[in-house]
Amino acid sequence: MNIIDTSTSVRLDSIKNSEIRNIPLFDIKRLNHQLDHLDFENVIFQSKSSVDCFDHFKFISEKKIFAIGEGTALALKNKNISTLVPEKFGSKGLIDFIKRKKYGGNSLIIKGAEGLSIVRDELVNLGYKASEISCYEREKFISYSHLRADYDGADVIIFTSLFSAEIYFQELFTKNSRAIFLGISERICSCADKFDVKINQIDYFSKNLVKDIRNII
Repeated sequence: MNIIDTSTSVRLDSIKNSEIRNIPLFDIKRLNHQLDHLDFENVIFQSKSSVDCFDHFKFISEKKIFAIGEGTALALKNKNISTLVPEKFGSKGLIDFIKRKKYGGNSLIIKGAEGLSIVRDELVNLGYKASEISCYEREKFISYSHLRADYDGADVIIFTSLFSAEIYFQELFTKNSRAIFLGISERICSCADKFDVKINQIDYFSKNLVKDIRNII
């Protein structure tokens, strides 16, 4: 089985398992960023790339650190940073988690330049101060012709972001594709109707990812 993982980060599975190949559909470009002040109690990382590209960890060691999902939490764990993670991943899950656990206070949100501002807006609506720092941006490739053969030959394609799904369906998808499409979140899977396809949700962080994929297909 030929499985393509569109993530910009290589999973350990991709190294150990020849069935999974990591073939990203965009680049991550670091952006210059700085902390204008330290008047916040919470720091929220909205993606794994926000962890990878953030430059000022020494200034937030005494803050409460939140991760929006499991991949983000793992990236922080690899930096030996203790993290608070909601049971239900995503912006809504994080806000519900903060409200339920009464984690009040001002927040700094670390994100990508095109990232959603749902968390900031919801925190402001709750009466807290919330600011954002963008430490990276995503860049499409100039051309996708060099990836066509790989993607045309895929049995399964895993979309780890809405951006990767949109790029694939705009640049590489053909009606003759035999691939099964998988998304790692409800938000990604919800774009299926837009492109008249079906995208099944998968637990991307499962210890038995290939087995789980076989069960779906």
